[in-house]
Amino acid sequence: MVFCSRACQKAGKTVDATCFACGKPTPRPVSRSSNRAFCSRTCFHSVPTKDRQGSEEPCAQCGTPVYRAAGWDRERRFCSTACKGMWLTGRELVSRPEAPCEQCGTLMSLSPDEIAHSKRYCSPKCVGLARRTPAGTRYIDKSGYVWIYVDKGEEKPVRVLEHRWVIEQLLGRHLLPTETVHHLDGQRHNNQTDGPLVLDERGRLRSGNLELWSHFQPKGQEIGPKLDFARGLLALYGTTDERAQYAEFNERAIAD
Repeated sequence: MVFCSRACQKAGKTVDATCFACGKPTPRPVSRSSNRAFCSRTCFHSVPTKDRQGSEEPCAQCGTPVYRAAGWDRERRFCSTACKGMWLTGRELVSRPEAPCEQCGTLMSLSPDEIAHSKRYCSPKCVGLARRTPAGTRYIDKSGYVWIYVDKGEEKPVRVLEHRWVIEQLLGRHLLPTETVHHLDGQRHNNQTDGPLVLDERGRLRSGNLELWSHFQPKGQEIGPKLDFARGLLALYGTTDERAQYAEFNERAIAD
């Protein structure tokens, strides 16, 4: 046989037929020994190769029809593994009730296993938020310093050193990189204060057992830079009038 194209060659080797399962027009190869033609794999598997000789019986747990082949030694009594597990544990088939998550309030559809184990949270994220350390929790590390969890408006409390946090609250700002907090009695866990920071007779800026130290030094030895450095110190640690007078130096010192 001679054909002018590949399409004509394919057409010459097929005959018109209809799908045996759905009746859709489907070309069938001439050389196929079977007279049945199928338009798709789904239709091919939907038609049994031989008549079913078994019987359908209801599932022992939920009642769904289950096919059991003839001569099968082990009776097929369940439609799924879940039904078999519930039947073996003696639990009845129940609807999935809804319960709110204890962290975010989202309604959860609970399964019998989740009900038995008292599921309380909808996701691992809610579990982590529920188990986070609450604000105000304190502990002492191996060096003797006290750490405290503080709520700074973030997703969870932040851990900070308590003596630095106390001084920042008295100053009304964050500590500069050149500032440190010293314990007067040498006890690192004693962070007691007795009011605002005041300059005592020895020139120590302190409150209770905490003292603020500064390690900032001027860069030059000329008179101008030293005067600016002095004004910056007054703006940071001076009286209320001095801080108001040298406010621009305060901003410059913090920026530097």
